[in-house]
Amino acid sequence: MGVCCHAEEAAPNTQLQDLPAPNLASISDLYKRFEQGTPFARTNFSAFKQALANAHTECGEGGFVTMEALSKTLYTPAWQGLKSESSEIGKLLLSEGFKKPGLEADQIDHDSLLLFAILHCVEAPRGNKKNVEKSIALYEVLQDGGLEAHKMISATDKDMAPTFEKLCTFATMDVFGMAEDEVERIYSTEKEEQLKEQIEVVLEDDWLEEVYGSASRLENEAWL
Repeated sequence: MGVCCHAEEAAPNTQLQDLPAPNLASISDLYKRFEQGTPFARTNFSAFKQALANAHTECGEGGFVTMEALSKTLYTPAWQGLKSESSEIGKLLLSEGFKKPGLEADQIDHDSLLLFAILHCVEAPRGNKKNVEKSIALYEVLQDGGLEAHKMISATDKDMAPTFEKLCTFATMDVFGMAEDEVERIYSTEKEEQLKEQIEVVLEDDWLEEVYGSASRLENEAWL
């Protein structure tokens, strides 16, 4: 079993509170209904990021967290399932989608969890000011040290392709597997392979083109 290092108790997460549950009855797509039924959809992104950071510190900042550590920092009623591996959120977080080579059964990959939160947590509105918290978090996954350590980010950054692929698989193949107990599988293995083959195409022809245009790299502010 993975062991967490016990750091000093973190300060209470003043932003953490359960948001109203989405109206699942109004959602016809079964996979979207599954995603919106998770506690991520009831949690402000910045509050989740702080909770994840605190859990990561408790686990020695080794690139993973455990459900035990997360249960101490995500302590609202919506996240009570973290206390049981057999709960819906427990089965989700311990699934293959949150694994990387070398992790033990109870260890959850930190960056994968942050990427899932980018997709599913709620980003609080900031009036007329554009909110870039999720963009900053994505930047931190792509660039060790984040904005403080870098002034620019390249379109060919070594982590760009695998990170984009992870975002895409979280929206497709991974969620198909996560929801298989509740949703009848609608994509064949052959179809999933076809989806995987399109990820690189979407990255090169759509996402990078939209973000970078003809530039090979961008200053941080422009990228965000």
